Amino acid sequence: IIELLYHHSLNLMIIGTTRPVEEESLKIDKGFWNLLHEKGLETNQFSEITLSPMQQSDVEKLIAASLGRNEDEIERISRDVFNQSGGMPNLASEILENFYKKSELSGVTSKQETEEEDCNYVGNIGELILNRMDSLPSSVRTHLNLGAILGSVFDLLDVVTVFEQYRGVRDDERLKHAKSVHESLEEAVRKGILEIVKKEGEIQARYSSSDHPYSAHNRTYKFTHDVWRSNILRLTLDEWKRDMHTLIAESMETAMGEELANDYRALTRLFSH
Repeated sequence: IIELLYHHSLNLMIIGTTRPVEEESLKIDKGFWNLLHEKGLETNQFSEITLSPMQQSDVEKLIAASLGRNEDEIERISRDVFNQSGGMPNLASEILENFYKKSELSGVTSKQETEEEDCNYVGNIGELILNRMDSLPSSVRTHLNLGAILGSVFDLLDVVTVFEQYRGVRDDERLKHAKSVHESLEEAVRKGILEIVKKEGEIQARYSSSDHPYSAHNRTYKFTHDVWRSNILRLTLDEWKRDMHTLIAESMETAMGEELANDYRALTRLFSH
């Protein structure tokens, strides 16, 4: 569709976003992609803008605008936020939002407070993740823990199936249980921890069967940033992770059955659990 619009439309501007192309398989026709770069750039019909991490000066402007201060007043805060976030806009915003909430409660946002006092409230990414996780319902935290064990990308039904075994869910309870898991993961989406993967084929590992009563509502989730998954795994008890790995392996064996013996990639995934 985009290629047809490119060739036949007049006075039309299309703006699209994507993750860095070199980091994932190309989703559009490679011939059209090469045309855009070879001819489109020359004729100004195509422009590509690479979004890179912010510089410390950018973080200073973000904080100054958010807190209503001059840039020279928040130099130490901006340096701390920049060092903790690596200049990633979403992480810098998370840290700043957490800092601002604490400042409102303590009165630190008054301009008379010192920079040293301000910096004590910035914290670090680990603390930010812990505070955000603590504010979530226990069911959401539990399902996120399993999602992190499954990988940076995972299926709803995989989480449902593993917890069916873990909780001993009866057949007449499967639909209700699946709905509750779905609702908890959607809460994580609303909180910005997960995002829904709309493109098919981005997840290769499946541990659930296709005949589940909730299979029509299955969807794929992805952690919005790897820092979420890594910190969730760090906070999860080793014993619980071992139990989940065992259940994942058992679910995989049940779902694939005899097919597993001839699928070497699946056997590799099974061995990893």
